[in-house]
Parts: sequence; C-alpha cells; structure tokens
Amino acid sequence: MKTEAPSTYREKYAAEAAGAVIQSAGYDTPGWDAILDEGEELQWQGWSQPKLSLPKGWIFRLIPGLVLIAVGAAGIAGGSGWGLRLTGGIMIALGILALIPWRLVRFLRKRRVFYSLSDRRAFRASASLLGKRKMMSWPITADTSFRLIRDDPPSVRFYEGRLESGRRPRYHAVFEAIPDAAEVYKLLLRIQKDAA
Repeated sequence: MKTEAPSTYREKYAAEAAGAVIQSAGYDTPGWDAILDEGEELQWQGWSQPKLSLPKGWIFRLIPGLVLIAVGAAGIAGGSGWGLRLTGGIMIALGILALIPWRLVRFLRKRRVFYSLSDRRAFRASASLLGKRKMMSWPITADTSFRLIRDDPPSVRFYEGRLESGRRPRYHAVFEAIPDAAEVYKLLLRIQKDAA
C-alpha cells in the first residue's frame, strides 16, 4: 500500500500542524526517529476524509438563533439599564451559538486528523481548530480486536479484548473515515498475527 505525499496546501499544512510527516514511497520517514522504537517501521499513513452531511430541516433550526439575536439587539438598543443590555448581549451570544452548524465544526475537526500504522502500534495525530497538536498511540497486541465499519467512507475500530456475539463492546480507538479501511483492516490482522 502506497503512502503519497500531500497534493494540496491544506494537506501539507494539516500534516505539519499535526506534527506528522508524510512518507513518500521509497523514502525514509524523517521526523519519526523520536517516536518509533528501535526496529519499528511504518506500514501505512493516511488522512481522515469525512463527508459533510447536514441534518434534514437544518435551515429551520436557524430560526431560533435569528429570533434570539433580534430580541437581544432590540433589548440593547432600547434598554437604558445595564441589566437589560447584559440580557440582550447574552441573548445575542446564544443566538450566534444556535446558528453554528455543529456538524460543520466536527467535519472541520475530523479533516485535521492524520493516522499512521507501524508494525507495532497505531498512531493518531491531530491539530485542533485553534492549532493545539496532539498525538496518541495504541499497541497492537494479541488481545486487541478490530472491526471494519462499512460507512461512507469506512472506518476501522479498535477494541479491548475479544469481541463476543450478542455483546455491545466499547471501542477505545478508531481510524475514522479512511477510504482504504479494508486494506488497513487486513494489514492490522497481519501485524497482529506477526506479533503473536
């Protein structure tokens, strides 16, 4: 499986912001020396590529926000006391929050996630919308279970312990919205088999 260099400025910026280094085929992995253990090698890297979907009737959800802003503005404009102006300011702030489509915020946050998979661990590097960087890793052991989630785009979830039928397990990590999830899933099973 090839890992390609970023093709757009957005991808390059997000990779640098997340503290990740894109691996181009045939090259070493600069910047990973301090992260990988001795003898550990990267097997795959990829971006989270979520799709933006707004709920049905989302346009009608804007009405309460607009009403709050209008009432708050009227309160500030017509009020003579500080209490009425403070209340109007709070109503405007709540109206603005009501106007923000939170699915859009989640979508933008997920686009700034970069996954890496070594022959021992899974990595998740992310940068918040405010620029805060974070990297987490999980070991791939014989006790780790994986499940391919066939969404659009698909994901791979990591579970603690063996998956049992009839039981609803909780996952502790996920490679979310990656187009080549099926190949990553097979690679995880092979890495786990080699580690056993």
